[in-house]
Amino acid sequence: MSTYKITQTESGKAWEYGLACKFADISNTTLERNSAGIKSQESYCLMPQCERNRIDKAASEVVMFLSAQDERLSKTSSVRIQDDKTGIEGDVRDILLCIDEEEIGISAKHRHNAVKHSRLSDKIDFGKNWYGRPCSAEYWDAITPIFDILKIFKEMGLLWKQLPDKHDTYYVPILDAFMNEVNQHANPGKLLSYLLGRYDFYKVIKENGNVSLQSFNLYGKLKWGRRLPLPTKIIRFEMKPKSKTTAIMHMDTGWVITFRIHNANKCVEPSLKFDVQLLGNPNKLSMHEIPYERNLT
Repeated sequence: MSTYKITQTESGKAWEYGLACKFADISNTTLERNSAGIKSQESYCLMPQCERNRIDKAASEVVMFLSAQDERLSKTSSVRIQDDKTGIEGDVRDILLCIDEEEIGISAKHRHNAVKHSRLSDKIDFGKNWYGRPCSAEYWDAITPIFDILKIFKEMGLLWKQLPDKHDTYYVPILDAFMNEVNQHANPGKLLSYLLGRYDFYKVIKENGNVSLQSFNLYGKLKWGRRLPLPTKIIRFEMKPKSKTTAIMHMDTGWVITFRIHNANKCVEPSLKFDVQLLGNPNKLSMHEIPYERNLT
């Protein structure tokens, strides 16, 4: 009996592949064979048969629903799974359905509702990347000495767990500098466009027994779902009560986003990673839920 444990990443890739195949089936086209597609197919093949059945059933339900809402899907000429690096460039779509000169994007999530995983370091100008305004000298002056210390610890081969008071000494000061920079200089609309992506997309979240669909119709390119308003101001951006790792941003029109900072690796490195979650949406966000497992045979 195999003792191999399926990772969250592999489950997510398998879900991408299952969805992409069903979208290709409905339009009698094929899934483009690129490196991202091959990787997702390999993850799908790692799944036990019972899980592949769940993926196939959930994907079929999604495709049937969206095809009924957006007639363009049946005219798809090609289906492509995108490389993960496109998210860094502001494109969070995992699957592209190409129709003439149009593209319909699908964001496929497996048991999580994360928005984007971005990093902070003394080399990353998040202001320029996120909303088009380079970070201020005050921001660099605040974070550079902290990351310089972390560089020394990396050279020493230290682990994060070996650092005393890592939250108060490193996490909180960096978060404070980040929040101050955003509060003073960020363009709210551009910031949200970076976090959610610069293209409209249907978000599909597979969980135990249910699949949830959401229409992120920010720019008016989708056939299903009301158009969502971009924010015009940040109402407040502050630390979550009793937390030393998480900040909460409240924007107008109902957007609420959390930023949890953490070390992605066991070994100390001069960068920290964000887990960004969408906590609140405008009430115009169109959603639909399908309990697919009750019809699973």
